[in-house]
Amino acid sequence: MLFGKSRYTAVDIGSKNISVADIKVEGHGRMNVKKLAKKDIPAQTVVNGIIKDTAIVANRLQEIFAEVGIKPGKILTTVSNDSLIVRNVSLPKMSEKELSKVIRWEVEDYIPFSAEYARLDYKILHSSEEDMEILLIAVKEDVISSFEEPFNIMNLDIDVINIQPMSLLSILQYQEKLDLPAAVLEIGAAGSRIVIGDKNNVYLSRSFTTGGEEFTEALIETMGLDYENAEIRKKEDGLKSEMGEEEPEENIEPIDIEDLGSSTGSSGIIIPLAYNIADELNRSLDFFARKKGENGVDKIYITGGGSKLKGLKSLLESEVDQEIERLNPFNNFLFDFEVDEEVAPYFSVVLGLAASEVLDDES
Repeated sequence: MLFGKSRYTAVDIGSKNISVADIKVEGHGRMNVKKLAKKDIPAQTVVNGIIKDTAIVANRLQEIFAEVGIKPGKILTTVSNDSLIVRNVSLPKMSEKELSKVIRWEVEDYIPFSAEYARLDYKILHSSEEDMEILLIAVKEDVISSFEEPFNIMNLDIDVINIQPMSLLSILQYQEKLDLPAAVLEIGAAGSRIVIGDKNNVYLSRSFTTGGEEFTEALIETMGLDYENAEIRKKEDGLKSEMGEEEPEENIEPIDIEDLGSSTGSSGIIIPLAYNIADELNRSLDFFARKKGENGVDKIYITGGGSKLKGLKSLLESEVDQEIERLNPFNNFLFDFEVDEEVAPYFSVVLGLAASEVLDDES
């Protein structure tokens, strides 16, 4: 790293908001966060992992840069989980030069769309005398183009497009928490992702559709609320769990976890969705344990805006029978300002983008 210093501007464009972190990298890879910002975007701006209104996204980014005083540095961004294919693929042993020439044809059977119209990347995980295992990353070309266009409108070049699973693991590695396999459950607005890996490998990365917006939509459809009041009800009531560290607010009557499924309140409406997340997490943990023939992951972390739902962490712990830790992406970062820990789950991906670059530079 030139003179031990560099600047990154990391941008995460989600289905509900845009998160930005402006970071200066100092000596010994220490990262100093100069600016941190988040701004909502209108519904349907990002649909099924594709930016449908690039002008709105460009406008929001310009507003963020102007309001908090960001002069963009090296721009790092990522594509939506909805659009991302991550697979562990076994191939015959070959040189990296040979692999780069044939990768597009070798992986055709591993992705649900034509490799001819995809942007591909890979990482060699390990190899033997006869075969090799790679981590394959595939995204449709039109998806990549939709995420590049807002920056083109602003006459800015993207330096790196990374993937969210790598960003989430990079946060843990930067915090020296990835010596043993760990799982990260990120609950976003449009869906969720489970990533399992250690500092050398990504063993599993899978997404599913249950996310914060699905909780809100269930309240709208079942209780006849408008969007704004459904959001308020969701945040105030949550799952009304008594379990663990998450105490209900004083004006909310607590409900035992055994009774939640039959509750007639708002928590009873969204409880099945919470159990969907638990089922997906259990399925991923079981798959990893079978694949590795080991006891499972050392730690489970939870992050993303949807992870703030009251009682959700406790319900998940009861279902997976393992303690779950909230991932705090602010740990090990320096800040020029006082941070609000309540917003930390919204910035795991952007800070992970920067951590990934710093770790790559140091390796």
